[in-house]
Amino acid sequence: MVSGVQISAAPTLIMLKETSIQQTASEILQEVEPICITLKEELIIDFVDIFPQTETEKENLTREIKTLGQRVTQTDTGMVYKLDSPIKTKFGPLTLIKIRIVDSTKTQHGAPDFKVENYLTFKQKYIEDGRFTLIVRKKYEMLELKTKNILIYFPNITLSESLSPEKYD
Repeated sequence: MVSGVQISAAPTLIMLKETSIQQTASEILQEVEPICITLKEELIIDFVDIFPQTETEKENLTREIKTLGQRVTQTDTGMVYKLDSPIKTKFGPLTLIKIRIVDSTKTQHGAPDFKVENYLTFKQKYIEDGRFTLIVRKKYEMLELKTKNILIYFPNITLSESLSPEKYD
């Protein structure tokens, strides 16, 4: 009690420290949000690809993500993990994260992939938009939208759709 006024300690909030994986994924999605809003489409996050810039950063991210989830699959460009506890985002729960191999041509922070309701309609609507590039692969295609720091992808077959049910569910 000070001068007749009781001073009580402020309540202590226990906050879970956000991991650098969670922080990085959140930063990537925050950066693309204004662009995604301009599209006026319902976009659902499928996965985020994090682009480490050094081998040390890749090793640290890999060590961390192994504590947050399980390996799902290896791709040509990195390892994909399914998080034990999805990260809540404005685009839905983020369950899949890939830690990309170090690639000096990928100076961006990362690349989120979004599921769209109807890929063909989406493609027809945006194929002539100068911001988008069509990328065709053997088993799928996608529209790419580049920013200075982020690559945004809208594939016709999402990573989660391409994974076998026993690996992903």
